[in-house]
Amino acid sequence: MLLLVFFTLIYRVQSQDKLISLTKTDGSYTMSGYQFRPYTRIIVENKDNPQGLIWVMSTVTTGTVMSQAVITDDNGNHSAVPVVDYFGSKLTLFLGVDQNRNFVISFTRTDLTTPSESPKFDAGIAPVLTSGQSNGPTGVNPLPIIWTFVPFDDERPYPAVECLVGEIHTPNCTVEMYLGGQPNEAGKGKYWLLSFTQENVQKYKTSTVYGNGVTFVVPAYCNAEYACRGKDLISKAKADENSMGFVMSLQYPGVFDTEYFSTAASITAWSWIKPSNIIFTVQSWDAGTKGYLGITIGESGIGDYHNLTGASFTPTTYTKFSDRFVSHTCLTHKPKSYYERGIRKLLVKWAEVVNNNGNYLE
Repeated sequence: MLLLVFFTLIYRVQSQDKLISLTKTDGSYTMSGYQFRPYTRIIVENKDNPQGLIWVMSTVTTGTVMSQAVITDDNGNHSAVPVVDYFGSKLTLFLGVDQNRNFVISFTRTDLTTPSESPKFDAGIAPVLTSGQSNGPTGVNPLPIIWTFVPFDDERPYPAVECLVGEIHTPNCTVEMYLGGQPNEAGKGKYWLLSFTQENVQKYKTSTVYGNGVTFVVPAYCNAEYACRGKDLISKAKADENSMGFVMSLQYPGVFDTEYFSTAASITAWSWIKPSNIIFTVQSWDAGTKGYLGITIGESGIGDYHNLTGASFTPTTYTKFSDRFVSHTCLTHKPKSYYERGIRKLLVKWAEVVNNNGNYLE
């Protein structure tokens, strides 16, 4: 009897589950298989609709040995990874014991109760290797394209990619860029990064996405060029006059990323070539329970200082003639737990667009 209890305890310590609750706002989750390394099972639920199906896209990356990962759901469906299919409103990804997790995967909630036979868009998922570049499909398509890039890195803990947008060949066409996977309608504002048209695409400075994925949404009959490249190829482009882009913290927006425990109380100094009138939009922030987020536009002690507490997804815009932007997280006391540390979850966009009358335009 004692021996049986001992082995039962060992099993419970070694087995780790991760629960991902998809909602109408936080409607998708993307991840490289190696980011699941601490876990043996990933449980995904459609929290806002117990009858709604979950759309799964996955593909393998490198290596000749297939992963042992398997997906099952409460409806009795069963499939090995990689797979592209609908599953029930609650599924389990069993990761296997081989630690061979050479795949990327995306889960998206839907309100469908039966699989759609006539898709309203073409969707795909692609891994981005650390020293590689992955290109999205180009050409004219009669359906919208939703294409997700997932950074694949089996060594470094913080995924990152730099995304490029080239020519947009079709007039009156807007390409949207979102953090993470395919956004639900209610979550588009929260995960939206930038919009690209023929008129503004040349102003874009390639910006680094710190997160598990990035998705481009291309309208039907729109021919656009876009791609993402891995960490080793990131150019770290800087703002300058008449440009646009964004900078984000490692934790942004912090909905699912409970694995990132080591970057609280961080500071970022972000400068550009010469002083310019640049419009900054702090898209959102989360300073934690007890901490606060300070941002300075301009030199420390001279520039405009703003103290942001709590959390907000309401954009706040500042205009300043300056050559630098500094953000830092401050702790108001010794934290009792990780959640009181003042975690920096920050997304800042910039744009410098002036018309002939000298007026600034968003």
